[in-house]
Amino acid sequence: MLKKSVAQRLAIIIYVGFCFFVCLYFYASILYPGGSQHLSQSEGFDWFHNYWCDLMSAETVKGIDNPGAPFAIAALVCLCVSITGFFFLFSETLIKKPVLKKIIRMSGLLSMSNAVFIFSSWHHLMIISSSVFALVALVGIIMVLYRSNYTIYKWSAALIILVLIALNVMYYSSYGLYYLPFAQKVAMALVILWVLFFSMLLSGKTSKAI
Repeated sequence: MLKKSVAQRLAIIIYVGFCFFVCLYFYASILYPGGSQHLSQSEGFDWFHNYWCDLMSAETVKGIDNPGAPFAIAALVCLCVSITGFFFLFSETLIKKPVLKKIIRMSGLLSMSNAVFIFSSWHHLMIISSSVFALVALVGIIMVLYRSNYTIYKWSAALIILVLIALNVMYYSSYGLYYLPFAQKVAMALVILWVLFFSMLLSGKTSKAI
């Protein structure tokens, strides 16, 4: 069982990380010159057509230098740190079994460590490896939630997993690719809100480990 003070410190890391992520994300989108896979000559960041990864590219589709790239990459790091913090908070607060605890922590850490490099030339490889490790961590989380009384978080987590699976199907099959950039942002918002509210719950009281 995790001490309440430690849980609160982990929660602060999560909150601060998300706050920096949102601020840096929006600032990077303001600096983005424009251009997307659907509208190569568009001006500015298009919230419907541009992918999150577009903000991290040193050069846009139009061949123009992207001054917002460093801020977008910094935002990605903050996001990964926050989600890693959640994996540790969840595993230490709700899980008693050492093996399951280590699996969730390590797979979550490996997932986010790979996700940090999705802006690089290894983009596709990092997405695949990050998704595989994240799936392992999520399966462990769902197993724990299934035996818990956190009904809302249990079903909303299942919904988020379905959304993430749908995104991967769209990405690798190219089916509905036109809507993928916007769907990506919706999924990101759902994950952030779920993690934020659950972190508040876990840090607000000493939870009983399972």
